[in-house]
Amino acid sequence: PAGTGPDSGIKTEAKANIWTDRATFDAAVVKLQEESTKLAAVTDAAGFKAQFPVTGGACKNCHDTFREEEKK
Repeated sequence: PAGTGPDSGIKTEAKANIWTDRATFDAAVVKLQEESTKLAAVTDAAGFKAQFPVTGGACKNCHDTFREEEKK
């Protein structure tokens, strides 16, 4: 949202491209929602074992693309 970008002075772990590549970010959000919905619908261990890494991959993709590594 307006006022939350890198010039706001607010400390964030978000990479600057989260504000400049909104289409990719929005697509990543939709993908995570879709995969999370599938995971929530799983009713057996085999289905969970198959869907969990797919859901995790959707989460990781967004973090890899839009989040800075934690500085120690």
